[in-house]
Amino acid sequence: MKPILLCLLLGIQSPPALGVAPVLHPKATALPFKHQGPFMNTADGAVVCMDAKNALLSKDEGLTWAGVPLFAVPEKFTVRIERALLRTREGVVISAWPNDVVRRMPQPFAWGAAGQSLTDWFLPTYVCRSLDDGKTWEPPLVDVRAAYETFAAEKKTTVDAMLPDGMHPGDLGHELVARLLAPVVEGDVQ
Repeated sequence: MKPILLCLLLGIQSPPALGVAPVLHPKATALPFKHQGPFMNTADGAVVCMDAKNALLSKDEGLTWAGVPLFAVPEKFTVRIERALLRTREGVVISAWPNDVVRRMPQPFAWGAAGQSLTDWFLPTYVCRSLDDGKTWEPPLVDVRAAYETFAAEKKTTVDAMLPDGMHPGDLGHELVARLLAPVVEGDVQ
Protein backbone atom coordinates (compact mmCIF):
# COMPACT_ATOMS: atom_id res chain seq x y z
CA MET A 1 0.00 0.00 0.00
CA LYS A 2 1.28 3.48 -0.84
CA PRO A 3 2.35 5.54 2.24
CA ILE A 4 0.04 8.48 1.45
CA LEU A 5 -3.00 6.19 1.14
CA LEU A 6 -1.98 4.45 4.35
CA CYS A 7 -1.82 7.84 6.10
CA LEU A 8 -5.35 8.65 4.96
CA LEU A 9 -6.68 5.29 6.09
CA LEU A 10 -5.01 5.53 9.50
CA GLY A 11 -5.96 9.18 10.02
CA ILE A 12 -2.34 10.34 10.15
CA GLN A 13 -2.27 14.07 9.50
CA SER A 14 0.89 14.35 7.48
CA PRO A 15 2.69 11.94 5.16
CA PRO A 16 6.03 13.60 6.05
CA ALA A 17 5.64 11.93 9.44
CA LEU A 18 6.52 8.76 7.54
CA GLY A 19 9.40 10.44 5.73
CA VAL A 20 7.41 10.75 2.50
CA ALA A 21 6.83 14.16 0.96
CA PRO A 22 3.42 14.79 -0.61
CA VAL A 23 3.34 14.59 -4.38
CA LEU A 24 1.95 17.68 -6.10
CA HIS A 25 0.69 18.02 -9.65
CA PRO A 26 3.32 19.77 -11.82
CA LYS A 27 1.09 22.86 -12.13
CA ALA A 28 0.44 23.03 -8.35
CA THR A 29 2.46 24.79 -5.68
CA ALA A 30 2.55 24.04 -2.00
CA LEU A 31 0.65 26.33 0.34
CA PRO A 32 2.94 28.73 2.26
CA PHE A 33 1.85 27.21 5.61
CA LYS A 34 1.31 23.84 7.29
CA HIS A 35 -2.27 24.40 8.50
CA GLN A 36 -4.90 21.98 7.31
CA GLY A 37 -8.31 22.92 5.96
CA PRO A 38 -11.04 23.45 5.64
CA PHE A 39 -10.46 27.11 4.90
CA MET A 40 -13.00 29.90 4.52
CA ASN A 41 -12.91 33.59 3.75
CA THR A 42 -14.29 36.33 5.98
CA ALA A 43 -16.23 39.36 4.76
CA ASP A 44 -12.99 41.39 4.61
CA GLY A 45 -11.10 38.67 2.67
CA ALA A 46 -9.12 37.15 5.54
CA VAL A 47 -8.61 33.38 5.59
CA VAL A 48 -9.78 31.26 8.55
CA CYS A 49 -8.95 27.66 9.43
CA MET A 50 -8.69 25.70 12.67
CA ASP A 51 -6.31 23.54 14.61
CA ALA A 52 -7.05 21.40 17.67
CA LYS A 53 -7.74 24.34 20.01
CA ASN A 54 -7.80 27.59 17.98
CA ALA A 55 -9.32 29.39 15.05
CA LEU A 56 -6.45 30.68 12.91
CA LEU A 57 -6.85 33.93 10.97
CA SER A 58 -4.61 35.28 8.22
CA LYS A 59 -4.98 38.69 6.59
CA ASP A 60 -2.04 38.16 4.20
CA GLU A 61 -3.08 34.99 2.32
CA GLY A 62 -1.43 32.65 4.81
CA LEU A 63 1.97 34.27 5.27
CA THR A 64 1.22 34.99 8.95
CA TRP A 65 -1.48 33.67 11.27
CA ALA A 66 -3.08 34.81 14.52
CA GLY A 67 -4.63 32.22 16.81
CA VAL A 68 -7.93 32.81 18.59
CA PRO A 69 -9.00 30.30 21.27
CA LEU A 70 -12.10 28.30 20.34
CA PHE A 71 -12.90 27.30 23.92
CA ALA A 72 -13.11 28.99 27.30
CA VAL A 73 -12.20 25.62 28.87
CA PRO A 74 -9.77 24.10 26.35
CA GLU A 75 -9.07 20.93 28.33
CA LYS A 76 -12.64 19.74 27.58
CA PHE A 77 -12.21 19.84 23.80
CA THR A 78 -9.81 18.79 21.06
CA VAL A 79 -10.89 19.33 17.46
CA ARG A 80 -10.06 16.36 15.23
CA ILE A 81 -8.85 16.76 11.64
CA GLU A 82 -12.27 15.60 10.38
CA ARG A 83 -13.88 18.99 10.74
CA ALA A 84 -16.16 21.34 8.89
CA LEU A 85 -15.98 25.12 8.69
CA LEU A 86 -18.33 27.34 6.74
CA ARG A 87 -19.67 30.88 6.60
CA THR A 88 -23.35 31.49 5.92
CA ARG A 89 -24.67 34.25 3.67
CA GLU A 90 -25.60 36.10 6.85
CA GLY A 91 -21.95 35.98 8.03
CA VAL A 92 -22.30 33.33 10.75
CA VAL A 93 -19.27 31.03 10.91
CA ILE A 94 -20.14 27.46 11.87
CA SER A 95 -17.67 24.78 12.86
CA ALA A 96 -18.45 21.10 13.46
CA TRP A 97 -15.93 18.54 14.69
CA PRO A 98 -15.54 15.29 16.62
CA ASN A 99 -14.16 15.86 20.12
CA ASP A 100 -11.16 13.62 20.83
CA VAL A 101 -11.15 14.39 24.57
CA VAL A 102 -14.24 12.25 25.20
CA ARG A 103 -13.57 9.59 22.55
CA ARG A 104 -13.96 5.97 23.65
CA MET A 105 -12.44 3.24 21.53
CA PRO A 106 -12.04 -0.20 23.12
CA GLN A 107 -8.67 -1.87 22.74
CA PRO A 108 -7.81 -3.99 20.96
CA PHE A 109 -9.69 -2.48 18.02
CA ALA A 110 -12.51 -4.93 17.30
CA TRP A 111 -15.51 -3.11 15.84
CA GLY A 112 -18.54 -5.42 16.00
CA ALA A 113 -16.78 -8.14 17.98
CA ALA A 114 -18.86 -10.50 20.09
CA GLY A 115 -19.54 -9.10 23.53
CA GLN A 116 -19.06 -5.47 22.50
CA SER A 117 -21.90 -3.00 22.50
CA LEU A 118 -22.16 -0.16 20.04
CA THR A 119 -22.10 2.12 23.08
CA ASP A 120 -18.51 1.01 23.79
CA TRP A 121 -17.56 3.22 20.82
CA PHE A 122 -18.03 6.93 21.33
CA LEU A 123 -16.89 9.93 19.30
CA PRO A 124 -19.36 12.80 19.69
CA THR A 125 -19.64 15.66 17.25
CA TYR A 126 -19.87 19.21 18.54
CA VAL A 127 -20.85 22.44 16.82
CA CYS A 128 -19.87 26.00 17.69
CA ARG A 129 -20.33 29.30 15.94
CA SER A 130 -18.84 32.74 15.61
CA LEU A 131 -20.87 35.85 14.89
CA ASP A 132 -17.82 38.02 14.10
CA ASP A 133 -15.98 36.12 11.34
CA GLY A 134 -14.02 33.84 13.69
CA LYS A 135 -12.65 36.45 16.12
CA THR A 136 -14.68 35.06 19.05
CA TRP A 137 -16.56 31.78 19.50
CA GLU A 138 -19.66 30.76 21.41
CA PRO A 139 -19.46 27.68 23.64
CA PRO A 140 -19.93 24.38 21.77
CA LEU A 141 -23.51 23.15 21.55
CA VAL A 142 -24.84 20.15 23.43
CA ASP A 143 -23.43 16.74 22.62
CA VAL A 144 -26.54 14.69 21.90
CA ARG A 145 -24.75 11.37 22.47
CA ALA A 146 -23.96 12.26 26.09
CA ALA A 147 -27.59 13.30 26.53
CA TYR A 148 -28.64 9.81 25.35
CA GLU A 149 -26.65 8.24 28.20
CA THR A 150 -28.24 10.51 30.82
CA PHE A 151 -31.73 10.07 29.38
CA ALA A 152 -31.33 6.27 29.20
CA ALA A 153 -30.46 6.19 32.90
CA GLU A 154 -33.47 8.40 33.69
CA LYS A 155 -35.78 6.07 31.72
CA LYS A 156 -34.13 2.95 33.20
CA THR A 157 -33.09 1.64 29.80
CA THR A 158 -29.94 1.54 27.67
CA VAL A 159 -28.62 3.64 24.81
CA ASP A 160 -28.68 0.48 22.67
CA ALA A 161 -32.43 0.20 23.31
CA MET A 162 -32.93 3.86 22.33
CA LEU A 163 -30.96 3.40 19.09
CA PRO A 164 -32.27 0.07 17.80
CA ASP A 165 -29.89 -0.10 14.82
CA GLY A 166 -27.03 1.56 16.71
CA MET A 167 -27.46 4.88 14.92
CA HIS A 168 -31.08 5.98 14.39
CA PRO A 169 -33.38 6.83 17.30
CA GLY A 170 -36.36 4.68 18.23
CA ASP A 171 -39.38 6.04 20.14
CA LEU A 172 -37.42 6.95 23.30
CA GLY A 173 -34.64 8.42 21.17
CA HIS A 174 -37.11 10.67 19.38
CA GLU A 175 -38.57 11.68 22.74
CA LEU A 176 -35.10 12.79 23.83
CA VAL A 177 -34.43 14.70 20.60
CA ALA A 178 -37.78 16.50 20.98
CA ARG A 179 -36.91 17.39 24.59
CA LEU A 180 -33.53 18.81 23.51
CA LEU A 181 -34.87 20.73 20.51
CA ALA A 182 -38.01 22.19 22.09
CA PRO A 183 -36.24 25.02 23.98
CA VAL A 184 -34.14 25.83 20.91
CA VAL A 185 -37.04 26.22 18.48
CA GLU A 186 -39.67 27.47 20.93
CA GLY A 187 -41.27 30.58 19.52
CA ASP A 188 -39.91 29.91 16.01
CA VAL A 189 -42.38 27.15 15.15
CA GLN A 190 -46.14 27.67 14.83
